[in-house]
Amino acid sequence: MKRSRVTWAALAALGATLVTPASPALAASYATCRTGYAKSVANNLPIFERNSITSRRVDTLQRGDILGCRSTQVVLGDRYDACGVTRANGWLPVYVINGPNGWTYWTCLADF
Repeated sequence: MKRSRVTWAALAALGATLVTPASPALAASYATCRTGYAKSVANNLPIFERNSITSRRVDTLQRGDILGCRSTQVVLGDRYDACGVTRANGWLPVYVINGPNGWTYWTCLADF
């Protein structure tokens, strides 16, 4: 099944509210998933089956892609170096719109 890229307009049509950060510094903060959605701040962001870098990769997102949060709780897992953070271990359970459930690096997500 081909997955279509989700846009702001498509989410607005579904009733999503656009939340813009008050300052550029907030845009770089990690996702809290207060809206139930987050966006990738990295290209080639891996979505894994579990919160482990050795688990199967189920998808890959690009900068600006939107994903849903399955929880607002960050879970500790394998360590990784990504998005300017070294030896991070915070993972967020997510789902790709029209795609799989999985886990990804918390440090590479921002609130949507």
